Amino acid sequence: MMRITWTEVGGSQFNGYMAMMNLSAIIGYQLTAPLTARFDYSTLFYIAALLETVVIFGAMFIDPEETRREMAERLTEQ
Repeated sequence: MMRITWTEVGGSQFNGYMAMMNLSAIIGYQLTAPLTARFDYSTLFYIAALLETVVIFGAMFIDPEETRREMAERLTEQ
């Protein structure tokens, strides 16, 4: 996460990224009990595989250098 943060606000931006990661983990933990009560384990693995595929597909469109590039352009315009 530190690699994709803008150096000028790196601490705050990194903190936001980590908070989002922790929130998603908490949501996952809270969904575990209701999902295991409703589905069997093989179905849960299929659901997990589908969700993981969606995340990986979305991550393919993330440009880790975008923040530095955009912020550098804005600073040079001023």
